[in-house]
Amino acid sequence: SAIADLFDHVPRTLTTLCLEQDWMRVVDTSRLGVQTSTLLDILQPLLQFRLLHTVEIAFAYLPPIDDDGIKSMLEAWPDLTHLTIAPGPSFTIEGDRIPTTKSLVLAATKYPKLKELHLPLVDISDTAAMLVQNESFPGHPLKAISIRPKCDKSEHHRIFQSALLIDRLFPRLEFPLE
Repeated sequence: SAIADLFDHVPRTLTTLCLEQDWMRVVDTSRLGVQTSTLLDILQPLLQFRLLHTVEIAFAYLPPIDDDGIKSMLEAWPDLTHLTIAPGPSFTIEGDRIPTTKSLVLAATKYPKLKELHLPLVDISDTAAMLVQNESFPGHPLKAISIRPKCDKSEHHRIFQSALLIDRLFPRLEFPLE
């Protein structure tokens, strides 16, 4: 792939990676019988850079990413302190898999070095179960998080439960006063 070729000559000591792409045209490939690549498929060659601390991915069109993709990235980059996926407006195609609150729980329970986590869209339909199953993690250093919950605007209780879960998982969050 083009990304794999690009990184063939980059030293494995790379600690910061920022991939931006704003020109991609989205084409509905489902009618053509072509499967769209996932974000993990695109990033696969980068998983070998084990020393990454900061990863920022900003694509105009964000390919599907789910809990397994988030887990693979976190496992590949054990020293990760900052993960940002599509910090600005992102467009999703109906039916794409997206991360759930399980990704948040995974980050809290297995990745204590993570200080910032920004995900474009998170399915919060399983939040009630996650609240029951998970205790608080008072020592987790995460200071900043941003997610856009996927739910119907009338589901205020799920948004409230999500806020409770995030507070329980990441009690050291800092909120800007501005």
